[in-house]
Amino acid sequence: MRLRKPSPTFAIAVLALFMALGGTAVAATHFLITSTSQIKPSVLRELRGRAGARGDTGTTGAQGATGSDGKTGAAGEPGHEGQPGVSGTTVVARVRIAGAGTSATSEGLGESVGLAGGDWTQHTQELDQLVGEVELTVPSEATCTENHQNESFPGRATVHLLLNGTLVGVADSTAPHGPNSTDVVPIQWSNGSPAVGGSHLLEFFEVRSSALPVWEPDTDTSRTLTAAAADNCGDDGGSGGGHFMIDSIKVDVLAAH
Repeated sequence: MRLRKPSPTFAIAVLALFMALGGTAVAATHFLITSTSQIKPSVLRELRGRAGARGDTGTTGAQGATGSDGKTGAAGEPGHEGQPGVSGTTVVARVRIAGAGTSATSEGLGESVGLAGGDWTQHTQELDQLVGEVELTVPSEATCTENHQNESFPGRATVHLLLNGTLVGVADSTAPHGPNSTDVVPIQWSNGSPAVGGSHLLEFFEVRSSALPVWEPDTDTSRTLTAAAADNCGDDGGSGGGHFMIDSIKVDVLAAH
């Protein structure tokens, strides 16, 4: 059988088909999509689905183990020395009555009243200051009055405080008389008071204050505080027999260094 020779038209068609197939392969190699940036944004939005619902929160995990302590840091540099502090005040003695005492009718210091804690030492360059009060039970007026120019007056009592034997303070009670009547009296102090044995009247206290300064001694000095109580029950023919009960004597000695 005799083969026919391909016509020119057939040859051109085959060549065209070959070229078309080769061009498609080349195009496929050069336009392969490897990133969303190669896709048009409007197309990309159409491709994306809607976000799903939020899932439940998971349980809290177990607490981790405590880490080991770190190494101690190096010691810092010493700080600067501070300024000296202000002078301090200390209670160096608390003087209190040693059991209840009783006043006595007297124009002098009266009946001694026992005190506890009345001894202390005042040191060199130490300023001491005394403050205090006295509490008394007042007798009935029927048992304690004084007469003055034929007129009767309720009686009164004075508690005397002596420092190393010198009168330095008084507490004078002029409270109304009545059953179980009491009176709390602040001690009035004076540096200009008379020596022991002088009158107990307040007129001798030219300078009075609620505190007594005891100035710094040149050497350490022993101090002793004592007390005595007098009244005028029955003076000049008044009613006598009653006396004041000294229920409490409180004196604090403050020292400034």
